[in-house]
Amino acid sequence: MSSISSISYRDKKWHEKRCAIIKRDNNTCVRCGAQLPDDQLQVHHLHYFDGRKAWEYEDFELITLCKHCHAEEHGHVKPTFGWKYEGMEDLEDLIGECENCHTPIRYAHLISHPDWGFMTVGSQCAENLTSAWGLSDREEEAKKLAQRYRRYLDSPKWDHKKNGYFRELDGYHIKIWQNNSYFKLEIVFPLWNLHTLNKRFEKLSGKNKYSTLDDAKTQAFKVITDRSLIKYCEKHYPYDTPYPPVYGDYENFD
Repeated sequence: MSSISSISYRDKKWHEKRCAIIKRDNNTCVRCGAQLPDDQLQVHHLHYFDGRKAWEYEDFELITLCKHCHAEEHGHVKPTFGWKYEGMEDLEDLIGECENCHTPIRYAHLISHPDWGFMTVGSQCAENLTSAWGLSDREEEAKKLAQRYRRYLDSPKWDHKKNGYFRELDGYHIKIWQNNSYFKLEIVFPLWNLHTLNKRFEKLSGKNKYSTLDDAKTQAFKVITDRSLIKYCEKHYPYDTPYPPVYGDYENFD
């Protein structure tokens, strides 16, 4: 698995990025919910790309974790979440020992973890470790978004024709144009008239010039998934809606 050079973490740009992420997460570990001072929190990269420096990741690729949860994430301490229940054996006497809390057990429950392997535990530890309580909804959503972004960058859904790259994402049509040494971004989005419900398409052409194709792809992903484009539509098209109408909700009253 790729990693980041320790030198990268000493850069001022990483310090600024780290502070911004911790502030965004309200000084709270997104896994266990502990609210702590800055020096007891760490910023975790949800995945790594070869060649990227620590601060060159988007905000949605980073989450705040306390030191303990961060150590768990990298396999330095025994994980407290993510275990899978494998089965149970009756030892017919208190002759076993829970590998987690070291109490005598009669019923040996086998659990497994992708980063730790197999472990035999008692019923209480099996229940605690295999339940989903340790992984917060917020962290789960962040991981899913980061995974989706990684798939999106190299997806075969991208259609390359001449100097353009095209694909659809969540109903929006992304168009990226290559012009010698830079790339330009264009997004075509649907709108529905609030009165007639007629559908039409509008085009938003960005003024920024992106040095790489991935930079342009990333910007498109961000404005679509963080609802920036929705907010733009609501502000600039007050007589239209970016949301597909549910026709059953509209009735004529004579």
